[in-house]
Amino acid sequence: RTYICEYCNKGFPLKRTLHKHLKRTCYWNPKSKCYHKQKPFSCSKCDASYTKQNDLMWHMRHDCGRIFMCDHCDKIFLHSNNLKRHRK
Repeated sequence: RTYICEYCNKGFPLKRTLHKHLKRTCYWNPKSKCYHKQKPFSCSKCDASYTKQNDLMWHMRHDCGRIFMCDHCDKIFLHSNNLKRHRK
């Protein structure tokens, strides 16, 4: 089984590894220690990174593909499968 980060879609083989990632290294998680680093919003498809989430969202829509937003809570997903799982 793979444990997927709900913020950045990275997969981890162990649940505790996912929790460690969420606390320490997930740039997308507002509660992460590294959330406020210089350019925390990085594209998962290329090397682009941004200081603002809106800039990354524009990049994802226009340069590297689409993003998927929940109609109910405005949470953003990079993959449609994660949005579908979120809606359940």
